[in-house]
Amino acid sequence: MNDYRILGLDKTASQDEVKQAYKKLALLHHPDRGGNPKDFAKITEAYNSIQKNDNVESIYFNETFYPNKNIRITQKITFAEQFTGKTVDIHYKTTAGTEKAITVTIPPGISNNQTITFDQLGDNNFAYTPPGKLYLTIKVQPEKDISRSNDDVHLSKKINIFDLIIGAKLDIELPNKENINLTIKQGTKPNTVFCIPGYGIPNISTGQRGNIYLKVTPDIPIITDSNLLGQLAEIRNKI
Repeated sequence: MNDYRILGLDKTASQDEVKQAYKKLALLHHPDRGGNPKDFAKITEAYNSIQKNDNVESIYFNETFYPNKNIRITQKITFAEQFTGKTVDIHYKTTAGTEKAITVTIPPGISNNQTITFDQLGDNNFAYTPPGKLYLTIKVQPEKDISRSNDDVHLSKKINIFDLIIGAKLDIELPNKENINLTIKQGTKPNTVFCIPGYGIPNISTGQRGNIYLKVTPDIPIITDSNLLGQLAEIRNKI
């Protein structure tokens, strides 16, 4: 079937008639209006062929009215992966049903609900217009007793009440598995907050890390030994 017949025209049709026929059929068969993508592609291919052979003025129909669509998807990461970033394989479909698989790098410092934009990875149904964009929105899975404020991290840690009374040196594991040595001074009060500079989440732009704010809460042991309870009572009476 020749290109003119696909557009419902004779070969004697003028340039204006070709353009008008294409616009009418494109609107009728456009996928965004419920049309068949294959029919729309056939009409567009016929028009482009006539335009190429007969120097008909180009009509960027899809670019003007129906550009390739952007695609929005979400990706979950753990709280700790905000420190380190993550490389993930993503699989998704375009509106035309085309399956895509890409590998993306989520940078350190990414935060909850932040969106990364990838050009030309969205819909590409219409070859004569630029592909759409892919918007990847990050969802950080919440964790108990830990939160983020800008690049700072706030968390709490239960420690033995006797460590608060007597003092201690503790090895504390941070959410990203880093370890720090924390000195608890004798007589430290419950719910004291320690600032640990430079161990927070790296800034997504500069890489400079925020602070850790660690609140120590007392872990009070349950003691059932009557002799030990008696000894503790004597100590209490002497304080």
